[in-house]
Amino acid sequence: TSLPRTAGPSSPPCPKRARTATLNHAYVALLNEDILDAAARFTPHHDGAEPLAPSQIGLAVWSAAEKALFFEALARLGRDDVAGIAARVRTKGPAEVAAYLRLLGDENARARSRPRSRQGGQGSAAAAAGGAALVAPWEVPAAVEISQACCAALEEAADGVAARQEAHEEAEERKRWGRDGEHWLIGPWNFREAEAARPERMPWLRFFRVRNWLRLSERVFMNSALDEYSWASVAGEQPAVRATALEDFHALAVAVTRRLVAATMFVAESRVKARRELYPLERSRVWKGDVEAAALSLGLPTNSRTFWARCARRLRLDVYDDENGDGGGWDGEDEQDPMSFDDVEKALGLELESAEGDAGPDETTKSSETDEEMDDDFSSYEEPLPDADEAEEAAVSREMNELLVHSALEYPKSSIARGVLKKRIRAERAHEAYADRLDARASYYEEKRLWAMLERQPPVPLMKVDVPDEPPKCT
Repeated sequence: TSLPRTAGPSSPPCPKRARTATLNHAYVALLNEDILDAAARFTPHHDGAEPLAPSQIGLAVWSAAEKALFFEALARLGRDDVAGIAARVRTKGPAEVAAYLRLLGDENARARSRPRSRQGGQGSAAAAAGGAALVAPWEVPAAVEISQACCAALEEAADGVAARQEAHEEAEERKRWGRDGEHWLIGPWNFREAEAARPERMPWLRFFRVRNWLRLSERVFMNSALDEYSWASVAGEQPAVRATALEDFHALAVAVTRRLVAATMFVAESRVKARRELYPLERSRVWKGDVEAAALSLGLPTNSRTFWARCARRLRLDVYDDENGDGGGWDGEDEQDPMSFDDVEKALGLELESAEGDAGPDETTKSSETDEEMDDDFSSYEEPLPDADEAEEAAVSREMNELLVHSALEYPKSSIARGVLKKRIRAERAHEAYADRLDARASYYEEKRLWAMLERQPPVPLMKVDVPDEPPKCT
């Protein structure tokens, strides 16, 4: 088997990808804010809600900031991960977090035991079996969505930041390597020259075979069949590696090798010492089993076969069967389909396990074609759409039937009971429609803010969604 054909090592260096986007300082501020939030593992909500007031719970006083961190961690980790919530709050221990959770649980139990309110937003179709909904749909934070045009504009702004950062890093690399600055980036166009020169400040050139590193990037790690993960789709720019990265890999390889040698010597000496109690003439030797035991003690794998055999599946590589070596699977009139991932792993000597959920490229294409055929078949049976009132009534009836079939509720025997159930379903649908309009309004304001930050106008005018002043009520 062989991998897809790639550019040969004699190919000239490809030009850098041109980024014409300018630097947007407002976007940089937004990026830095998100980086700080990610470092703090906290995402504040900008929905205009008032912060919670400080209060004393047990012997601990909780500030507004601590409460915000607490509920953010509670939403992400769940109430059972007390230690994780305490780690995110940072200023409170597990005992104080557990006391807060008990208080919330007790209040939740008392709220559920109260009589069900008839105020708007507190009922639902599922409440026909008893109980009350404590949170109305519109009380959940809005789900903001932005258009594809806004996403593309944000990507352009990100390209401007990336271009500035790349230029800065290139200048720093050239400055760091001084007189060897022409070798700060090793690629197919200069690796032979770098290996021949072998500067004293680059000992890794004597330790690594740089050409193999470049081939692995070009043919395996950056050669996915998906365009966004393939080096060929980045304006044809060939893979290269920075001298600093190779220096870091060299330091890592030396450190791991030293640890492995030390662990191997310890295992071998322990084995020899134990055997000399029975065999005094036991010679001090290091066996293969000593190295394997030392690697396992350090948590290192002892066999890389599985890693390389599963590269095609993991990296989505197109692999062709080219036993004759004529390149017939790459181009020409007799172009063949790529091998499935199972066949690749089998050819590389890996025993197939269970890979039902990971289909190959041809299987994915077949499934998508089948879906399109089914869509075409069903499209011929579409009926003309009724008016809004009839469609809403049909949706209410359909939802009521689903509720009765898939729940423990008994079928209402009287028309009054069925009418009450339908009324509750209509109220729930009205609540959901109100929440959807709130989401649409939040999306409008968020996208408007992003376009203003980018100092650009949207290609299509944004449509503002009107929301009633009051939420719908149950009747």
